[in-house]
Amino acid sequence: MHFVFSAPKSTCNFKSLFELSKLNYLDSSCNSISFIPQEIKTLLNLKFLNLARNHIQILPDTIGCLVDLEYLNLSSNPIRVLPDTLNYLTKLRELDLCFLNLKPIPANIFSALINLKNLYLPSELTRTFIPISI
Repeated sequence: MHFVFSAPKSTCNFKSLFELSKLNYLDSSCNSISFIPQEIKTLLNLKFLNLARNHIQILPDTIGCLVDLEYLNLSSNPIRVLPDTLNYLTKLRELDLCFLNLKPIPANIFSALINLKNLYLPSELTRTFIPISI
């Protein structure tokens, strides 16, 4: 099941999506979303998640429950810190972190991402920090 979520800025509440347990594709880019609820963990079949160009500052630790996720785009959000649970997304093939306000990324975040093929980092991080584990 594919779902592209788009809502007016004033009504951007997508908690009802978490009842769609068979959802495998979610594109919620460009929606002025400011937070991701803990309930994201219920989307266990999710393989594609695009949250680019929103206003997300913090990712919940429960993002690590999406163990079937293969594509994650968080670009163009004011995220400063990535949760350690990102390490649980071992099936991840593509991760886009461009245009984030990230502090240096701990190397252990990437240590278990053994299937990662494409990694997009903010330019300031590629010049100063690329984990040896990659």
